[in-house]
Amino acid sequence: MTLYHGTDRILSKPLFDFGSPDNDYGKGFYTSPEKERAEEWAMANGHEDSNVVNIYEIDLDGLNILNLDDYGILSWIADV
Repeated sequence: MTLYHGTDRILSKPLFDFGSPDNDYGKGFYTSPEKERAEEWAMANGHEDSNVVNIYEIDLDGLNILNLDDYGILSWIADV
């Protein structure tokens, strides 16, 4: 699976225990399967001349994945 991370710098690999504790799920390394969402995040949180979308590949074999999209927007709101 391809994941995108929008920021103001090139990151060759995800950084854990990083970011603001005020994010929806606290400190963490947030990614999206949607490149456009990462681009928006980079523009909202970076500088006009330093928007970067980092691209990562992850192997999902053997992982248990909870996709809140399967439960509707109210599930996501209740979880946050």
